[in-house]
Amino acid sequence: ALLPCGLDIAATFNLARYHDAMRAAGRHELVLRPPLPSRDGNRPRRNYLAVVVGNSRGMWLRMLDLYAARAAAAGGRVEDVVPEHPVDEYALGAVRGALKAAGVRDGDIGPAGLPRLDDVEIVMAPGGAGAAAYDAGTGAPAFEAAAHEATGEPEGKGIAAHVYDVNDVRPGRLWAATMLSDLVNLGARDEDAYLSVHPTFGPWYAMRALVVFDGPLSSEDEARLALPRREVPDTPERRRSLREAKEAALAEPGAPERWIKMRELLSENHPERYGPYQLRYHYKKDLAIFHEAVRRRMEGLSCS
Repeated sequence: ALLPCGLDIAATFNLARYHDAMRAAGRHELVLRPPLPSRDGNRPRRNYLAVVVGNSRGMWLRMLDLYAARAAAAGGRVEDVVPEHPVDEYALGAVRGALKAAGVRDGDIGPAGLPRLDDVEIVMAPGGAGAAAYDAGTGAPAFEAAAHEATGEPEGKGIAAHVYDVNDVRPGRLWAATMLSDLVNLGARDEDAYLSVHPTFGPWYAMRALVVFDGPLSSEDEARLALPRREVPDTPERRRSLREAKEAALAEPGAPERWIKMRELLSENHPERYGPYQLRYHYKKDLAIFHEAVRRRMEGLSCS
């Protein structure tokens, strides 16, 4: 349910690693509240299996396909089927739908306004099937496999999980996407750009959700599933350009082109750069742009 929906980036890790790193950095506000009691009902454990999920630009057209299909079923009324936060609802719906398909129970009510897993619609891109969560070539497991890793039981059925939305800023649910991405080797964090750089997608990707299972991750499995560390080459000239671009962006925070320039400097002429519609919506969050992209998808026109 995830890979066909364009959620094509993930890493599996022990949540204690993230918590230890945040405490060491003095960022206690980024430590998650104990998400779940242990499976035997005792006090929360320290070791939880966690999977962080994100997407490259590949999610954009799959998402438009879904909203275009819903608009077509609604007589072509795009505004009637696109929610206020279409990207967040699509991504979170796909994550929670995949967990439900994998037999995972809901550990909490989730981010504000989202239904429990028992009630969630399984969001599927046209032609999508299964419940996979992995970054091609990294070996991060499907949710079914993650549930099995956390329980040691066949298929891991009945395990519970919490879903932490990357945009949820409530105390105890706020987490640092770029710092976590760097910690688990999904992408190298750039301190000047406030972004991380993926070895395949460059800076053109986004984290969407952190899924914490009610079960531990053994040190052996953590070592087996760990991603290799891949540093991003740098030069003094690019570092100087990035700092100049950051100053310009901070001086004019409402100008998307300033922030886009900083992203481009991290990896110039990158083949995974977002398309024009995706880029405009990413930085402006203007629903009119999203509506236009859905209509163009319905008409078979360029909308990337």
